Amino acid sequence: MANSEHLDMLREGVSVWNTWRSLLLIEQPDFRAADLQEMNLQGANLHHAMFQQADLAKADLRGANLADTDFSGANLSDTNLTWANLTWANLNEANLMHARLVEANLQGALLYAADLEAADLSGANLEDANLWKADLRATNLSETDLQRAILWFAFMQGATGANIQNALLCGTYLPDDIHLDNNRDCVEVRQIILGR
Repeated sequence: MANSEHLDMLREGVSVWNTWRSLLLIEQPDFRAADLQEMNLQGANLHHAMFQQADLAKADLRGANLADTDFSGANLSDTNLTWANLTWANLNEANLMHARLVEANLQGALLYAADLEAADLSGANLEDANLWKADLRATNLSETDLQRAILWFAFMQGATGANIQNALLCGTYLPDDIHLDNNRDCVEVRQIILGR
């Protein structure tokens, strides 16, 4: 369960939260299973926070610092994470359907079995990210950096397949249903063919 003091301070607003956290040097904020739907958390300093099983549907997290944050099993559907720093974040089994992650930094993020159906990750950095078994149907991955990302067993096939136009795929571990046309700046694309 969430720390009630942390939750109360966050609900006071981003400027109050950021000041309070910096003054008290809160190392690991606890928002587990909290209801934070539709909250304006734009620019919030939430790095290393715990959001397991939290509900952040339709929240505004544009430009927030979410590095090393644990969102495993959280609901982030329809959330705006544009320009957010999600480096090394744990998003395993998170619901990110229709989320907006335009130009977000997801370097090294864990997205095992995450639901990214119809999410917009255009221009995002997914370098070294793990998207094993992620649902990428109708996901916009155009112009993304997917270098060395793991996409084994990711579901992105059929008429509603992911858009990877102009994505950087050097060293990316790809499922067998991805076609590698129009990849920019990539001489050696590594394609791993795996059965399903």
